[in-house]
Amino acid sequence: MISKKERMNSLSHGIGVIFGIAALVVLESRSKNSNERLAFLIYGISQIILYLTSTATHLLTGKPKIHAVVRVLDQSAVYLLIAGTYTPIAMLVLPNPYKWQLLSLIWAMAGAGIIMKSVFLAKEHLLSDLLYLPMGWMVLLFLNPLQKFSPKGLLFWIFAGGITYSGGIIFYAVKKIEYHHLIWHLFVLGGSACFFIGFLRHLV
Repeated sequence: MISKKERMNSLSHGIGVIFGIAALVVLESRSKNSNERLAFLIYGISQIILYLTSTATHLLTGKPKIHAVVRVLDQSAVYLLIAGTYTPIAMLVLPNPYKWQLLSLIWAMAGAGIIMKSVFLAKEHLLSDLLYLPMGWMVLLFLNPLQKFSPKGLLFWIFAGGITYSGGIIFYAVKKIEYHHLIWHLFVLGGSACFFIGFLRHLV
């Protein structure tokens, strides 16, 4: 029997699945060339995978063996989401060599995180968990070229999304708060919405 909290958790990111599909369809339909289509395809798929695995994780809490596997996929999907979200920024905003520097760095870190999560499975692992924040705030490392080459207004949405994602970590960590995980999910949805709005308004 799934608890009320887990039903709410799964519902919130089930909405995220629908949002992710809609975002992908909208951005692909607005894309003007193959480069934009590829960038948004990677972004969209990574976002859908994140919300699908999160929804499944909370729906399968009553099946420990399956849940353990899906939870690893869920935690690994965070790396995919971060790298996938940076992909349109790198491909559609930054010129060489910054584009390939960002893509290489963010996807290498995502790969390392996924490998560590797979090796340590569902156990808490400090090093793999610590990758989330530096990956998420990679924008700071490329701030100068982004300020120079970004369409006006895009950086606002990048920072709004980063702050929203990061702010939600407080509720993820402080488990004494009622429905803390649901609140965390809502922050994740908010962060995703910020990046989608930024891409829609400034990259297509």
